[in-house]
Order: sequence, then structure tokens, then C-alpha cells
Amino acid sequence: MSYNGTVRCSYCYRTGHNSRTCPVKNEHLKQCYERAIEQGDYRADTFRQEYEARTGLNIVTGEDLPKKKRTTKVHCGYCGRQGHTRRTCRFLKSDRKVFAEVSKFTRKAMWEKLVNYGVGVGSLIPVRSFQYLDEERGYGYAVSLRYITDFSWEGVHWGYPYLNAMHKDIKDIAKPNVYEDGTNIDRLISQSKEDVAAEFIPAGMMSATSTYNMPKGWLDFEDEKTVKFAYKQFFTTKKGYEKRRHEFRFPNEQMREIIIRLGLTDDYPNMIS
Repeated sequence: MSYNGTVRCSYCYRTGHNSRTCPVKNEHLKQCYERAIEQGDYRADTFRQEYEARTGLNIVTGEDLPKKKRTTKVHCGYCGRQGHTRRTCRFLKSDRKVFAEVSKFTRKAMWEKLVNYGVGVGSLIPVRSFQYLDEERGYGYAVSLRYITDFSWEGVHWGYPYLNAMHKDIKDIAKPNVYEDGTNIDRLISQSKEDVAAEFIPAGMMSATSTYNMPKGWLDFEDEKTVKFAYKQFFTTKKGYEKRRHEFRFPNEQMREIIIRLGLTDDYPNMIS
């Protein structure tokens, strides 16, 4: 307030209001939000929260926001908002539902590729690699037959759309103390085919099987063990990293369809229609 008793805004410098109720600042926040949405700027949610806290209006529809009960100043470790914790965060619960649906598509695509490859548990895949040969020759390239012992089913989800095959040299099958190697099945098959095409490996050495040992419910993202692993791997955040991922803040077309189908649009205010 100036010396003559007139209120002057410190934002627009006009009289009759202060910065807290400044309509110019409110309009500026709304413009910043709209621009951030168009550009995919992560700050859009910050602009929206400040605008809605100042005006009590929904920034998209202009309707009054429902009045909230007074809450303690606790911060959610996931969405960053006040009034609740990560354990009760509705955004985390919604994101987990969306994550599960997208992961179903990811697993189905990986399964179809595995079937097309024709390899499974018990398959032999010839691979040319740099290894120790013997005392006389030392190190050099040689072909070894890799025996597929299993697959790391728990690792396949939306955040990691790859299936790792566990394998060991066929000479070591009966040796329990020899550790298995884990390799992306796409990379393993691709390397083998490239070596065959370059005539480093004779054609016809790869063997096919239809044994997979897939956990029950894996395709539908319903098996407890792999789902628990996927949630922990994808939703565990580290200090200094973004909590709620950019993919959830600004959903792509596939996610938007899932969000609408699940009726979760209220939890994705930045969803571009």
C-alpha cells in the first residue's frame, strides 16, 4: 500500500489490487500453461497448479474447483503435491493402472517375436565370439553353441520392451557351477544371423523348440512375481530424478486411449486432446 492509502500491485503496478489477486498475472500464468502444453514443456503442471491455487478455477474449463478440506503440509514423494503421501497418491495409483495396460501390449509384441524366432528353452544358437582358445593360439574368434536355459520374464514391461535369454555354452550344460549369461534375445538372434550371412557360421546350426516356461498370467500382466518386479523397477525413483515421469505428465496417443477407456482423465490434466 502506498503512502496515500492506495493499494498498488507489485506485478502490474496498477492500483486497486495486489499481486495475490492480480488479473494480469493470472492471465499470464494461463498463457504460460497453454504455451507449455503446445511445446510439451514439463513446467505446464507447475503453471496450472499456481493458476488454480490463485483463482480457484479449473484452468481448462474455467469452472469452480471443488473446495478441499484443510490438510497438513505434507508433500507427496511421487507427484510433488501437498496434502497426501506417496502411499495414498491417486496419481501413482492411476499411473500404475495405465502402466499395466501398456505393458500388456509390450509383452504381447515380445511374445509374438519370440514365437516367430522359433527359439525356446533348449534351443541351440550358434554365436561367434572373441574368447580364449588355447595356450598355443591364445585369444581369437571361435563359434560356440549357446544353449537356452530360461528367459528373464520379469524384465519385460513398458519401460523395458526386451526379453533376456539365459544361456551357457553347450559344453557347460552339465556344470552347475558355470554361471549363465543373459543376453537380449533380439541381439542374440541378430548376431547369429549376421554371422551366418557373413559365412562365419554354417547355416542350419540353430535348433528350434516350443518350450518357453512362461509364467501363468504373464501375457495379461497378472502374475504376481513379474508384475511386482516391474512396478518396483519402473516406479522406484532416486534422489535428484523426476518423480512422476514425463510420459505420464504428457501422455502419447496410445496412453490417451487407455486413460479414456479406464476413466482416469481427471488424473491427467495435461493430456492433449
